[in-house]
Amino acid sequence: MVIEKLMIFDYIGWFFWTLTYIVIIITGAVNKKSKYVGIPVMPVLVNFSWEIASVVNPTNFVRVVWFLFDVFIVALIFQKQNLRYERKKLISYTSFLFICTVIFYFIFKNNDIVLPISSFFIDTVMAIIFLIQRKKIDSGNRVLIGVFKFLGDAFVWVYFASFHPSISVLAAITFICNIVYIVYAVKEAKAQPEIQEEFKGNLKSAYAEVKRVIAKINKRRKPDIVHGKKKKKKKTKKTHRG
Repeated sequence: MVIEKLMIFDYIGWFFWTLTYIVIIITGAVNKKSKYVGIPVMPVLVNFSWEIASVVNPTNFVRVVWFLFDVFIVALIFQKQNLRYERKKLISYTSFLFICTVIFYFIFKNNDIVLPISSFFIDTVMAIIFLIQRKKIDSGNRVLIGVFKFLGDAFVWVYFASFHPSISVLAAITFICNIVYIVYAVKEAKAQPEIQEEFKGNLKSAYAEVKRVIAKINKRRKPDIVHGKKKKKKKTKKTHRG
């Protein structure tokens, strides 16, 4: 009964993680000059392999949505890092993704206490990598991504804390790493306000472009309506020369 009441925290955590995904995608799509996205490559691949395994062994609809988000993020990384021409890097990324997917597939097959523990272990690893590779994260929206990620992890932890003692330990490590990352991101944002201004400018430009495309599509959909009555053909009088 207590577990059922705490499920609301799990749902709130999903909500904040979904916001994290959305901000990462928008930031990556808007900041075209940066070769990074709002999350390091390794956590993206680990996360993507987890979502692939979850889609193969579906547990809920949210996993499918997150899988689609991950596809978009991976596509951004492929584009920004020119992986088409970086064969060695592409092969190493693909191999790592395949190995992680196979491991997570068998974890999902044993959908019991192993699943939440492995999920939090991944969150902890991601939080640590966020700190280690903080320079390899798009600086456009680090603070917002860090805050949403922290809230997503925190609310999910409230729900899963009672499942196993190890989850509390992993959650504590993740909590500390997330806080340290947010502090770093805030300091960086204050030290480089021009980056935030550039991001806002890019966001406004992207929004204007989307509005222009939508207006263009709507214009094409509208049928050509002739206002009023149909145009009458002008009768021409024939003149006979006599």
